Amino acid sequence: MRAERVRGEAAADRDAAAPAAAEAVVEALPDGKGCVVRLGDRTVRVPARCPHRGAPLAAALVTGTFLECPWHGATFDLRTGHRVRGPHCADLAVRPVPADGTANEEEGST
Repeated sequence: MRAERVRGEAAADRDAAAPAAAEAVVEALPDGKGCVVRLGDRTVRVPARCPHRGAPLAAALVTGTFLECPWHGATFDLRTGHRVRGPHCADLAVRPVPADGTANEEEGST
């Protein structure tokens, strides 16, 4: 079975005839400091910009549990944050979003 690929906010523009449930959705947070990625029943927060060259991750491509930067293809595992492919750069800070949806906390908060 081929994984559904969804590019960032373009998910809202999809044709109504498209499959009803996309596997993943990426949305920029209103504070501009991060994005939330919804992976089925799991939601995580990632930084707004790729650690490689600062590309906006709201436009990232998600395939399964992997997020691919739209500029240079740096690919990160959303379960661990580790870079698994693409140009050398730091890992991606991935934080789970609690069920109450408090994804707007400051980076580095516990």
